[in-house]
Amino acid sequence: MKTPFLYKKSTLKITACILGYSVWIVMSSSYPITTCLRAPVYFYNVSEQLTIDAPATVNIQVCGPRSVIRQLRASATAVHINATELHEGINKISLSSAMLFVPPTVQIFESTPRYIEISITKKDAPAAVNAHTAL
Repeated sequence: MKTPFLYKKSTLKITACILGYSVWIVMSSSYPITTCLRAPVYFYNVSEQLTIDAPATVNIQVCGPRSVIRQLRASATAVHINATELHEGINKISLSSAMLFVPPTVQIFESTPRYIEISITKKDAPAAVNAHTAL
C-alpha cells in the first residue's frame, strides 16, 4: 500500500518550514524597532525680513514597526519647523513627531541635541531705504 503524498515525512517537513517562516515574517514585520537617523532641519513660512541661524542637521532616534522603519530613508526624513511660531531672539524648540513627515506609527524616541537653538534676527534694510527714511 502506498502512502498518500501529503503524509510523506519530507512533504510534512517542507510544509512546516514554509508555514513557520511565513508566520515569522508576518510577526517580525510588526515588531517595533528603534533606529537612528541624521535629519536635515528645514523652515517654512519664513519672512524675507528674517535671518535664521540654526543647526543644519539633528540626530534623531525613531521607534516604530519594522516594516515602516525599513522604508524610511535618512535623506527623505527631515525636521520641518514653522517659522511663524518663532520670535526674534533665541528660541529653544523640542522636537516632536509632528515635525517629521513620517507615518503616525513612527515616534521620536530621542533627539540630539534635545533642544534645537534657533536664533532669529531681522535683516538690515538697504542703505538707500535708510537714507530716504532719515530725511
